[in-house]
Amino acid sequence: MFKTLLHTILIVGLLILSIPSAIAQQCNLQIKGIVVDSHDDTPLEASSVLILENNLTVFSNSKGQFELKDLCEGTYTLYFEHIGCKPLEYKVDLNKDTTSLTIELEHHIEALDEVTVASKSYLAVSDSGVEKRIESVAIKQNSSLQLADIVSKISGVTSLSTGNAISKPIINGLHSSRVMIVNNGVRMEDQEWGSEHAPNMDVNTASSITVVKGANALQYGGDAIGGIILAEPEKIAFKDSIYGRSIVGTETNGRAAFINSALIYSKKNGLQAKLQSSYKKQGDVQTPDYYLTNSANEHKNLSAYIAKKTTHKGISSYFSYVNSTIGILSASHIGDASDLYRALNADRPATLTDFSYQINAPRQEVDHLLLKINAYSIVRDKGKLLLQFDYQNNHRLEYDLRIGDQKNIAALDLKLLSESLSLDYHSYRSNGFQFKSGILGKYQFNYSNPDTGVKRLIPDYVKLHGGVYGIADYELEDKSAFEFGLRFDYIDLKSYKFYQKSRWEDRGYDQLFSDFVISESENQVLTKPELQFPSLTATLGYHAHFGSNTNLAANITRSKRAPNPAELFSDGLHHSASRIELGDLSFNQETSTKLSVAIEHQSNSTSLSIQPFYNAIKDFIFLRPLEVTQTIRGFFQVWSYEQTKAELYGLDLDFRQKLTNSIEYSSQFSWVHATDLDKNEALISIPPLQFNNELSLSDHNGNQFGIQSSYVGKQNRYPDYNFNIYIPKDNQWKLIDISSTPKAYHLLGLFANLNLSTQSSLSIRVNNLLNTSYRNYLNAMRYFSDEMGRTITIQYKINY
Repeated sequence: MFKTLLHTILIVGLLILSIPSAIAQQCNLQIKGIVVDSHDDTPLEASSVLILENNLTVFSNSKGQFELKDLCEGTYTLYFEHIGCKPLEYKVDLNKDTTSLTIELEHHIEALDEVTVASKSYLAVSDSGVEKRIESVAIKQNSSLQLADIVSKISGVTSLSTGNAISKPIINGLHSSRVMIVNNGVRMEDQEWGSEHAPNMDVNTASSITVVKGANALQYGGDAIGGIILAEPEKIAFKDSIYGRSIVGTETNGRAAFINSALIYSKKNGLQAKLQSSYKKQGDVQTPDYYLTNSANEHKNLSAYIAKKTTHKGISSYFSYVNSTIGILSASHIGDASDLYRALNADRPATLTDFSYQINAPRQEVDHLLLKINAYSIVRDKGKLLLQFDYQNNHRLEYDLRIGDQKNIAALDLKLLSESLSLDYHSYRSNGFQFKSGILGKYQFNYSNPDTGVKRLIPDYVKLHGGVYGIADYELEDKSAFEFGLRFDYIDLKSYKFYQKSRWEDRGYDQLFSDFVISESENQVLTKPELQFPSLTATLGYHAHFGSNTNLAANITRSKRAPNPAELFSDGLHHSASRIELGDLSFNQETSTKLSVAIEHQSNSTSLSIQPFYNAIKDFIFLRPLEVTQTIRGFFQVWSYEQTKAELYGLDLDFRQKLTNSIEYSSQFSWVHATDLDKNEALISIPPLQFNNELSLSDHNGNQFGIQSSYVGKQNRYPDYNFNIYIPKDNQWKLIDISSTPKAYHLLGLFANLNLSTQSSLSIRVNNLLNTSYRNYLNAMRYFSDEMGRTITIQYKINY
């Protein structure tokens, strides 16, 4: 039945896409013009000109001139952008050729991340939500970083880490399955449930990265109760051209080297192609006092894109392959109770060695393959119809410390296959109204290899997912607007799983799920769980403009998130996390009600954004440490998934001030307060207060120099999950303190971005300038080691 639904979407979509060509108008009109600097009329080369109605993009030439061809009669909204200039929208009523259009762009405050409140531009994902965007320039200047490290430069966004090379984003205190990552229009499916499972995407494939704080962007899904990270590809102009760029660099800490190259080909007839690849190798990184043994890592990426587009229809395909091999700190695997006690109370890890590039066990090896094919068509100039199919194959291997014949056999071997098909319609604005709607079908199969010789952490399962949504907004004459959206999703999850009979009965499953039992033996129960999760998500928003400089956005969203397979089925040792994890088959869906408000004021020299939020989550799922246990593989903590009623609220602030024409000051502040209401205690792993500052100097050649300051407070609100263990060697019971949080810390950094010529640039970054020793509460390795010491990154970029 489900495959029938997928086929139906495909057939209907193809039929509808074929209609416009049969009823097409005569479209031979054109718009010609020039883009200049509003201050001195200097032509602005490489300005992007985007038609919002059909996403057609061209770029101005060396004289600032641009040309849009093969247009139908109608009203078009042109969106002009140039580096260092304030974007501009311009409407054109086209009934004959327009050949003398002059567009003036004004230089304004240049920001790393742009806060988009109630934006009506093509950048907006949700009209009433708060969005922040990291631009292409900033991504290229930080090309060696991971996704979580780049987006953590945005207020309200931090990262959850397992060592130096594994990190995933936290938005307003929420992470993992609650944060959706959309890469080039595809929702990533890469075992994101693991706290030490980093997103499998290379930031160098993105031209911009947008963060949406909340689940209000319903076109991508209704379960992202933390937020959405949207990585968008580079826009390619309709012109005859072939060009490229390469970035090469090194990092002193870990003696790392990296390279990223891209080659772009385009034709005036709409043929486009892009080939991109990157590579990074890093050895053991160093704290101020010692090397972190087995912290080396290696990352590879290859992506390709090809498309044929016109102003009214087009088809494209995208391919991406990511491979990562990441060492896990050797000291995190403990032999016995006395080793654990010593590790938690020592100033440095028990295992210390000299620098090495070798990646030994414990380690992760992850492959992720993504393939996307999509097509679009403009339907009678009323809107755009989009049909998309995507395929993902994620293969995760986690290696433990093993000997003999099993030394090179992974202890965890998971393969996740995902296929989805979607059909969407985006209308153009008419009489104040605009709407989006769509339908989705997804098939997912997880294979957990039983030949590892280890009890499987999660079982084989099949997940079927269907969804439909509609979003409408109405814009008033004063440019204020209301937005309303609904989305319905239905998930059907089937699995085969063995349970220990004692655990099956201790958790009451023999009474609750007796119909799941297929067979029983003396010690085990074979089950076939079949679970269904219907959910309805609704969002209501409002945005308004007060004068020319102040905007207000408010949004309330009620959404649900189904428990992920790890939360339901986990039952064993999670090797990369160095702990035993236990799920719960009886979990309900999480239900979130989030209110977000954003007030933004911006003038020629000042920018201020205030963003408070409140999020009440019923049946919130979290991991709680219970005890420690001895296994044949070592001494491990036992963590159990639990549900509670949670409350999170907080505040994000962004401020920028242009002190002179060349000097700018900026600051960011983030604070989250999270409580387990059932137990009246703090939630675990909530980001502490953060306060970042930057002072930068720019010259007339575009060179930039700056100093950065980052203060992270001590998290004083945390639950007490400490316990006592018996140390046979000392014949004593001793306290295992896994709850206390690290001290506050303050880091300084320097950066310089130098334009060597019109085709090349040099970027230099110094992190942890004073080589400060500290530990990060949100790093799982904080129990065993300090964070990285001073790191100098140098990278050279050349365009060709």
